[in-house]
Amino acid sequence: MAEAIVVLNAGSSSLKFSLFARRDGRLAPVVRGNVENLYTAPRFVGKDPSGMLLEEHAWGGARGSGTMER
Repeated sequence: MAEAIVVLNAGSSSLKFSLFARRDGRLAPVVRGNVENLYTAPRFVGKDPSGMLLEEHAWGGARGSGTMER
């Protein structure tokens, strides 16, 4: 199994992430991206270390009142 580290940065309406894996004794970036507009029209974007788009998905329309449901 490969060793990896996930870094998360959670904001009020977005989540940013980066994944690093151990390669040749060093940590190397694997993928980075974000999910933004969590309460309105969520959109996911994932990119490789060079910035090339790997995956993108959007969910349309408002999902709620702008507050977290419990």
